[in-house]
Amino acid sequence: MTAWAQIDPDPKGPYLAIGCSVEENHLAQQIPGCNYSKHDHIWRAPLSWPAWVAFCEIWKIQPIQVYPELAAYGARQAAIVDEMYEDRGRIDAEPEWQWELERVEMANGSPRVDPWQRGAAAWLAKWYRVGLEDPTGNGKTPCVARALQLLHLKHEGDISPALVICPGSALFPWRDKLAEWAPELSVRVVRGTALQRSRALLSSDLADVYLIAWPNLRYHTRLAPYPGQSLVRCPEHGGLDPKITPGRCEVHEKDMNEMPWSVIIPDEAHRMRNAKSKWTRAVWHLAGQAPYFWPLTGTLVADKATDPWPIHHAMSPQAYPSKSRFLDLWAVKVNAWHGGTEVLGIRPETEASYHGVIQPYWRRIPKEIARPDRLEPYPPEFRYTEMVTGQLAPYRQIKRALLAEIEGQSIMPANAMVKFTRLCQLAASSIELSDGEDQFGFTTQQVNLSLPSGKLDDFLEFLGDTDEQVVAVANSPRFIALAEHKLALAKITHTKIVGGMDDPAKYAANMAFQNGEVRVIFLTAGAGGESIDLQSASTLAWLQPNPSTLVHDQVMGRVDRRGQLYRVREIYFITPGTVEERLYALMCEKQERANSVSRDVDLLRWIVQGEDQ
Repeated sequence: MTAWAQIDPDPKGPYLAIGCSVEENHLAQQIPGCNYSKHDHIWRAPLSWPAWVAFCEIWKIQPIQVYPELAAYGARQAAIVDEMYEDRGRIDAEPEWQWELERVEMANGSPRVDPWQRGAAAWLAKWYRVGLEDPTGNGKTPCVARALQLLHLKHEGDISPALVICPGSALFPWRDKLAEWAPELSVRVVRGTALQRSRALLSSDLADVYLIAWPNLRYHTRLAPYPGQSLVRCPEHGGLDPKITPGRCEVHEKDMNEMPWSVIIPDEAHRMRNAKSKWTRAVWHLAGQAPYFWPLTGTLVADKATDPWPIHHAMSPQAYPSKSRFLDLWAVKVNAWHGGTEVLGIRPETEASYHGVIQPYWRRIPKEIARPDRLEPYPPEFRYTEMVTGQLAPYRQIKRALLAEIEGQSIMPANAMVKFTRLCQLAASSIELSDGEDQFGFTTQQVNLSLPSGKLDDFLEFLGDTDEQVVAVANSPRFIALAEHKLALAKITHTKIVGGMDDPAKYAANMAFQNGEVRVIFLTAGAGGESIDLQSASTLAWLQPNPSTLVHDQVMGRVDRRGQLYRVREIYFITPGTVEERLYALMCEKQERANSVSRDVDLLRWIVQGEDQ
């Protein structure tokens, strides 16, 4: 029996149909979303460009008869993808789109955008469900604003609202930028209590653009399902707990599902890389309600080759149906020592086809082209800070014997994770012990950062030698609190953006620094590493090294971006002979699993083993 493939015109949508022998079933099974029918013994997958590419990859050396209709479909799709490739690399828009965009500027008196931004706006409006992957700092917001204006012009203003999902710290910056670049569009920030957010969404007076923070998204929409992830259900939807109300039910339609969205715009879309997360599944459901879907990120692949899959599943669930088969076909997987598997990179033998199903949907213009007058950052500088007495002895004791004496009390890390944490703490400052309670009310030993700190003494000395505005990054909010205490004593003006602050407070801190009211702004990577503008800074100081390339690129993009006033100095404060040296080395090597030390046990063990050698 010679295998064959053709189009099956099913009423629910066309399918790629494959007939093959039992010995070839394992080939058809590798196509994402391809399932076997016992009724007619045919394999079927939703017909799409990724399915066609996967089919061609898997059967490239295996004899198979491809019927003319399917071959013609593949040729048409290849021509469309070629056009997308041409547009994604086009600096300016095509002439007819240029004219439309110039009409927008003339009609609304909006500021003129650069040619590459005009090309990006046309790309979004032309291809409906595509993203922008321009490096952080290029200026993607004006592209989106111009694309939204273009839709309003084409539809003569009669178009449903757009939804921007962004970090909480970016709500007000997005509002301000839309007011600057698209002043005719009304914008509503959806924040506050759950009731206030609902009222903002359900008001009869519709806005043109709604802004909501990532953490609040899932409370106002139902969630899309994902294998292995249960949904909270009320009794109406099969739940057993009568306390689960429709508001808490994750299957119930909610406020956002009643809105006639035209565009869904996930800003910092790399936050969707975890397919199991509730905010990812919230975006999945909303994306299906709107004709346009424009994800934005400067770091599409933050950690693994599979990071783009959840975003592409939102673009087209039919084209990207199965993550497991996506992994099997395109990713390198190894057995993890702690169980399960770890995804490393792209399989060399299928690399070309992997790029063929990912790259056409993303436009990326390098900084050198988008910002030809960019002030290239200075080469990294290093300040090596020796530990003071309160740090050195405990560090050596924990490193060698897992036991240290602090103020006459013994501290013994329970495992490698705790050991690593203690070494990171002591590399930055001293530590102190206090009594606390666990969840059962038993007394436990708590370890907190304290002064003195050789690193903070050196940071204060650095600030005394310059009058520059400085963005200072640390991993620990407690360490930032110690730094604030030191700066307050030295009468150096400062502010911060850390976890736990509300959105107006983050915005106020951002504006205080941008307006020159304070010299130093402290950031934790999770709270202040995305979607804020800090172009007035001339120095980026890493008080605690972070191995994540995602964190580095996002934080650097806060300073190295359009409108920057100075050539950026990047300074690393590293305690020599400590775990910090290995953390910095990880970032430099750009290892694929260096995204989060605390969540990668294998990588954590590698660091601690290096310390023990």
